[in-house]
Amino acid sequence: GFVTQAGFIDMPVFLGSTRKYLEQQGALLNETFTYEDIVIHEHEIQYKDVVCTNIIFCEGHLTRFNPYFNAIKFKPAKGDMLTIYCEELKITSIVTKDFFILPLPEEHCFKVGATYDWEDLTDNINEEAKHTLLKKLDALIPYSYKVINHQAGVRPATLDRRPVMGNHPEHKNLHVFNGFGTKGILLAPYFAKHFCSFMFLN
Repeated sequence: GFVTQAGFIDMPVFLGSTRKYLEQQGALLNETFTYEDIVIHEHEIQYKDVVCTNIIFCEGHLTRFNPYFNAIKFKPAKGDMLTIYCEELKITSIVTKDFFILPLPEEHCFKVGATYDWEDLTDNINEEAKHTLLKKLDALIPYSYKVINHQAGVRPATLDRRPVMGNHPEHKNLHVFNGFGTKGILLAPYFAKHFCSFMFLN
């Protein structure tokens, strides 16, 4: 089967451009957030030198360590992904068969992924996961290739596989926007619009 109305966003380029824009606006603190520095007042919140009306936590799977929202039932899943170079593979669409092959803008380069691991929730690459992906790839394509990169990350999935949005039950100006799992790029814009409406109308 084919999906004809689909798109692809280059996330490293998108995130890099977004970071650059926020830095130019003076709207990015490139540091580790410390919950102990939050001071909650009746109508505002102070975090170090920043005074604001609301804080929205978008921390991925690390929200499970957030003292304000650690009751949320997360079920993170780590995934390993490879980048390969293969001159003979001639595809222009994503191929999915228990894993995916994604053509990249760079000539003859493809992403191959991804595995699932619910135990090791680090960003460290896993050799066993790499071999699993290569075994699946070898069973699907008859061409020789070279692995040029190996990455790993943790999906911020929830127990019921549904996003989590809203405010803290006691501190109404503390919010969470999270739990998009593998569908974050697809779902986040839609839910962000609704979340903003909720936040500013309440």
